Amino acid sequence: MTTNESDNVKLPLKEMLKGIPGIFGIRLDEEPKYTLIRKEGSVEIRRYAPTLIAQVSVAGDHEAAVDEGFNKLAKYIFGENTHEADLAMTAPVYQEQGVQLSMTAPVYHEQQSDAWIISFVISEKFTLQTAPKPVDDSIRLVELPERTIAVLEYSGTNGEEKMRSAEAELRAWLQSSGVRPTSEIRWAQYDPPFAIPFFRKNEAQVEIAE
Repeated sequence: MTTNESDNVKLPLKEMLKGIPGIFGIRLDEEPKYTLIRKEGSVEIRRYAPTLIAQVSVAGDHEAAVDEGFNKLAKYIFGENTHEADLAMTAPVYQEQGVQLSMTAPVYHEQQSDAWIISFVISEKFTLQTAPKPVDDSIRLVELPERTIAVLEYSGTNGEEKMRSAEAELRAWLQSSGVRPTSEIRWAQYDPPFAIPFFRKNEAQVEIAE
């Protein structure tokens, strides 16, 4: 499936300028906070704070689904939202013009049956109650609770073959270490597609029992 040119997101100048260092893997975007518990070989065990994400489910193959999901979520981030001001015990609900949120990293990819779930991390200054609401009703805001995650980092382009290789390596570590996963594998992509592959940071992640 090809995305029409009119559907592509035009990045604000600030984000375009921030993207220049990203060519070389220099990351300026806000990232979710975590505490490193330990490192075992190539796998890190991290404890993440609660994280707010915007996610959308897109059917189809990985590449097309990621393109469509990224465009939907980027439109939400860059202003296709309603910033609602709710006054307690009064009416009506007032709506302001859509606000622009800061870009964050990573972008998450997660497979679910015949669809892919694409997620953006929302800045920690927002909560589920205060975050701007998406205009596109296919986008959901979800708060991930505090969680312990096993993470395997890898570089290069984040095509499905590379993702499956990282998944297999992470699953092999889980089995050999006797660690029980409590979620499906999720992949995290930290860099824009125009970044030099050698400098790109990607991760395979899975929640684990403590």
